[in-house]
Amino acid sequence: MRERRAVCLFLAVAAGALSARAVSVASVESVYRRGLGITDKPAEDLPGRLEAYEEAGARAPHVFEYRLRSAQIRLGRAAGGGAGAAADVERALQHAQAAVAAHPLDAVARSVLADALLLSGRADEARTEATRALRLGPMHPGAQGAVARLGLDTWAVRGDVAFLRLALDAGALLDASDPAAEGRQARRRAERACARRPGGALPDLLEAAGGDAGRLRVAAAWLERADPVGATVLLDAAERARPGDPR
Repeated sequence: MRERRAVCLFLAVAAGALSARAVSVASVESVYRRGLGITDKPAEDLPGRLEAYEEAGARAPHVFEYRLRSAQIRLGRAAGGGAGAAADVERALQHAQAAVAAHPLDAVARSVLADALLLSGRADEARTEATRALRLGPMHPGAQGAVARLGLDTWAVRGDVAFLRLALDAGALLDASDPAAEGRQARRRAERACARRPGGALPDLLEAAGGDAGRLRVAAAWLERADPVGATVLLDAAERARPGDPR
């Protein structure tokens, strides 16, 4: 009899816990849904959306989606500048780190973390995370496009050839995974970056390609409008190179 009562008590406690958990999840989902609106772009910065994500994330800190979308919206706001940009970067970094901790093999989360690290002034760590994003998502256009943008923008501002090499790797993957959409956007961004490069982009592109035929072909496509002669130089180098040459 005593054992039966103990079992019944245990089952009652367990049922109560499950019921409380269900109420908590439903509450979190309700907060989350209030922020979604009617768009199919979950990272779009609609009125009330960030607040909904962050409230849901505070109630369920283990949920990957809330952290990732909060980081993306915070980064978008930070990119616009303004008085709150530094705070947005700090919060975005916290959210991105939590998203990666929840899903360490997610390529998009890694690319978002790379953006947040770069805006935090941690360029080496940003490049490491961007490289991981490419390795984790070799056929994920969203992650590849984000890495291409990060690499090109950083090269354009700082002249860092290591970031240009990262962009070339992302560009080569995009040519295979999504040439019509993300790939086209990356090419347009690259063409603008090459056209603005003081003294010409050819030397940096040659250095970044490191003798790799795939990178050289991507570089040639990017340079064709701004410097057709330089693009020919890159294509000639690609013809002489072998895939897998030392980089």
